[in-house]
Amino acid sequence: MWFAGLAVIAAIAATYQLTRLPELVWWTSPPIGETNHRVRVLIPNGCTMTATFGPTKNEDPVWEGQFLFHATNHLPTCLRWILRGKEEDPLVAVHVFLPPHDKPSRFDYSDGRLNLARLPGGEYQSFRYLLFRESRIAAGIVYNRFDRMAFEATHKTICNSLRIE
Repeated sequence: MWFAGLAVIAAIAATYQLTRLPELVWWTSPPIGETNHRVRVLIPNGCTMTATFGPTKNEDPVWEGQFLFHATNHLPTCLRWILRGKEEDPLVAVHVFLPPHDKPSRFDYSDGRLNLARLPGGEYQSFRYLLFRESRIAAGIVYNRFDRMAFEATHKTICNSLRIE
C-alpha cells in the first residue's frame, strides 16, 4: 500500500514538473562598447549561455556581440531514464550592435514590432529588434522552440522584455 502511495506522489510530482510553465529570469549583457549601456532580457530558467560571439570590434570599427542560450537538463541520469520526457528545447539568441558614430547602422531595428515565424523543421520562432537612438545601439532577440504550448506561453513575454538600459 505504501508503495502505491509513493508511486502516486511521484506521478503527481513528475506531471507538475513536466507541465508547469517555464519560469523566466533576467539576463544582463556586459557593457556595450565604451558606453554604460547594457541589454536586459528575460530567458527561461534553466537556460545557460552556450556560446558568445564577441564582443568584437571589427574593421568598421564596430562593437558587436551575440549571446546564445540553450536549456540545460540538470536531472540526474537515473531520473532522465525513468521519466524519458522530451528534452526542453528553447533557444534564445541576443544580438547587440553599435556602429561607429560617422556611419549609419546597417540594421533597421527601429520598429520594435514582435515578429513570428514557423521554421521548416516545425520550430516556432519569435523575434524583435530595437534601436536606442541616443547612443545608436541596436539589439535583437530571437526565441525558438519546438513545444508549441511552451512557446505560446512565453514568446511575447521574452521578446517584449528586450531592453537597452
